[in-house]
Parts: sequence; structure tokens; C-alpha cells
Amino acid sequence: MSTMPLQVNGKSTRSCVTPISSVVDKKITTIEGPSLHGEHKLQKAWVAE
Repeated sequence: MSTMPLQVNGKSTRSCVTPISSVVDKKITTIEGPSLHGEHKLQKAWVAE
């Protein structure tokens, strides 16, 4: 099973353990969020792993 890391209101969490009902009206950022072209340093670090 894989999980996608995400941020909910700026706090890191895993999508597989986050109920949808707990993120209603909150800001959600996925790994794709910082840059659509993968240019953000976080995305580059993710690829390097």
C-alpha cells in the first residue's frame, strides 16, 4: 500500500490515515502543489529519494 504525504493547514500528515471529514474547509497541499513542473526544492528532494 502506498500513501501520499500532504499538508493540512501547513502540518504534515499521510493521506491514508486522514479522513476526508477532518479536512473540510482546510488548506490541503500535495507534493505537486508547490510547483506544477517539479521545480520546488521539496519536489526535487522527493525525486532524489
